[in-house]
Amino acid sequence: MTLLFYLLYFVFALLLNSVGILIYKSLELYKISEWEASSLEAYKDIPIAIVSFGAGIFLSRLGYRLSLILSVTLVSLGCLGMYFFPSFQMSKFLFATVGISFAVVKICIYAIFGKSKRHLSSIESVFMLGIAAAYIGFPFFEKALDPFAWTRIYLIIAVLLFLILVGITQIELKNLTTPTTSLKKVKMALSQSSLWLFAICIFLYVMMEQGIMTWLPTYNERVLHLNSHMAIHLALLLSLALALGRYLVAYPLQKIPSILMLYLSVIGCAVMLFFSKQTAYAFPLIGIFLAPIYPLLNNGILKNTSESDQATLASLLVFFSALGGTGGARLVGYAFSEKPGFDIILIPLIAFAMGIFLLHRKWKK
Repeated sequence: MTLLFYLLYFVFALLLNSVGILIYKSLELYKISEWEASSLEAYKDIPIAIVSFGAGIFLSRLGYRLSLILSVTLVSLGCLGMYFFPSFQMSKFLFATVGISFAVVKICIYAIFGKSKRHLSSIESVFMLGIAAAYIGFPFFEKALDPFAWTRIYLIIAVLLFLILVGITQIELKNLTTPTTSLKKVKMALSQSSLWLFAICIFLYVMMEQGIMTWLPTYNERVLHLNSHMAIHLALLLSLALALGRYLVAYPLQKIPSILMLYLSVIGCAVMLFFSKQTAYAFPLIGIFLAPIYPLLNNGILKNTSESDQATLASLLVFFSALGGTGGARLVGYAFSEKPGFDIILIPLIAFAMGIFLLHRKWKK
């Protein structure tokens, strides 16, 4: 059963993080504007935000197994649609199905393995592998004489999802109690200024990370003048840098205060953005400096939140993360319509530095 859910999480990681590749392909094949192409991020993130709030209600009624079956079936339809009828509209449909289903899948998996830190850690590691697989898999199916050859990957994904679907129907899943988030709890949480500061910081961080990750293939093609195959492959460096950064940060954190590590990360990101033109090929290494920020912020807020309120916090975290992802894609998309580059990311980076300064002062009190 564990391997089944690992595979499911891997597939969702691949699909979720293919949005940058689809934006690049949409610009290339459908001749749409950068602003219109950036809307794909919203079709993925907004459903995640909405479903994360209501999932506690319908999961308790449908049960985990039926909810997972419906989610996997929905994404399978999106993948088959992309294979048989590739278009920008179908790309929107695909990411809407992925967003809706991922919110359900993540809540189910965390509820099933919530008491096992080992399993949750392994699942998040599998997620990083799925991100890397997106930048390897799509170029693998490309052919010079067939501009839509890359859509064959969706047929492979649909087959994997079918096998997962068969596996889910064969296992017994107890309807464990799902932590629900009441409107009253959300209102109480949002009345706290420290939580608003945290939410803004999360929003700004995800805006930076997703803004860069989403547009990196397009940046590689327009600034580095790489072909489609290499433009996507080189974007793999960012996901590897993120994974490496999160792994390496565990060691210095034993001796360096978290707030100092956050400031060092911000400075590192600023340096990479400032020299992005001179170090264009090395720019994906910004992921090493971005990587520590998310876990450090989460660790800080969890230390200052009671256990009974952590379900509410999780829902708000997913909500603001989703909005940040959409905001980042739209912000960089607007900048790319004028001039390809990531200079505009300096705006949320400066705002983020101010946010963590204020948040640290709150937590100290």
